[in-house]
Amino acid sequence: MFWGSNPDLWSWYFRETNQRFPHSYQVERSRFDQILLEHAEKCGVRIFQESPIQSIELNEDSVQSISSKGQRIEFEYLIDASGQSSLLANRFRSRQYDEKLLNLAAYGYFEGADHLEGEDAGNILIESVDTGWIWKIPLRNGITSVGCVADRDASLPNIREIGVDEWFRSTLGQSQHVSHLLSNARLTSRISVTRDWSYCTSNFSGANYCLVGDAACFIDPLFSTGVHLAVSGGFLASALVHTRFVNQDLYRESQASYETLYKSQYSHFQELVHLFYGGNRTKDSYFWQTRKITSDSDYSPRESFVRLVSGQSEFGYERAVLDRATLPNEYVDGVSSIEARRAHLQALFADHGLASIKFRRSSEVNVHKGVVLEESQFVRGWEIIGSARDSLPINEFVANVLNAIEGSMDLKSLLIRLETKYRLDDTLRDQVQQTVRLLLLDDVLELDPYPSSNA
Repeated sequence: MFWGSNPDLWSWYFRETNQRFPHSYQVERSRFDQILLEHAEKCGVRIFQESPIQSIELNEDSVQSISSKGQRIEFEYLIDASGQSSLLANRFRSRQYDEKLLNLAAYGYFEGADHLEGEDAGNILIESVDTGWIWKIPLRNGITSVGCVADRDASLPNIREIGVDEWFRSTLGQSQHVSHLLSNARLTSRISVTRDWSYCTSNFSGANYCLVGDAACFIDPLFSTGVHLAVSGGFLASALVHTRFVNQDLYRESQASYETLYKSQYSHFQELVHLFYGGNRTKDSYFWQTRKITSDSDYSPRESFVRLVSGQSEFGYERAVLDRATLPNEYVDGVSSIEARRAHLQALFADHGLASIKFRRSSEVNVHKGVVLEESQFVRGWEIIGSARDSLPINEFVANVLNAIEGSMDLKSLLIRLETKYRLDDTLRDQVQQTVRLLLLDDVLELDPYPSSNA
């Protein structure tokens, strides 16, 4: 990346924050989509290609039928995976755009481009310029994808005046690194333009339908999250459809869980993009000024950080990239206070274990019996909820541990109380201790002050 407070190119690697998946792949979407389509057909799906939907028949909160090539098609359930065409969202007029990310992109494909050197040779290169940013993505067989992202309203008049090809070339000319790597390359495709891609529909499901992938939502491509949201959303949608057919009575409640889980992922990336755009303070143009986070923003630094790093170490992927940005003081202060608390807890654990620590449940969270995702369907289960956090599904054991905590307690008194429900052996005692440790680190439990020189 050429971005943020560092005047030089810098890289981050998946292996730094994820030992299990130390790298990813750049894929050609047309080839990738064909693989998925053929796999679906092998699984028994009937495929109809080049069959545009001409009309949709609705009845209150359900879809009755669709028409294609003059044929009326009925079904029990409709999954709208129509991409940015957003078949149902356009019909319901339910798409809501992110006003802070009204961008457009022009992109094309080159042959013969040079790449970064050494272990960065296969990396995506993202370079910020005065009017936005540019991506350069190495693909197979010597092909490179190159795109320019800019403010929609500021760029459209210029594009209409000089044409998209000339606008694309002039934007590339602002770059220092990408233009150098393309000096011996040849454009082999037409320049395509897309716009207004950061959006979310107001509802993701109905009585007999759901939206998934780009049909439901899409976020700015800065962190290449489109395929992630589509695949993850596909998994959630399969669980929702499964629930619809095996437990009709639970389906309505499962819809809410489906939307909550899906939208929490969307908002996670949305907040990360907002922060990363807002942290590029080395640029002073119209594009960057309108995307900066100001002191009168409704952004909540502490809540956003909790959501971004929930379940991660302090060296997680989001922190790795945000450390390169110049962030508002209130955000930095929020991060520092949370990390200082975690460091204090880790020191207490190392010095004394949990034996001398008293704790209580945080007043900001509750244990709730609701509908949660379990393997391939939605079921009734326990979750931790709170106004400043995403809901966290937990098993019955963790729920019982939390429900056993009343007022100020220590580990010994908690174990005595749990003896009424479980026959606690050494393994279960250790699980209780590990549960308390994790809940303290995750702000579900808080320290209760007590007389001690180390408190």
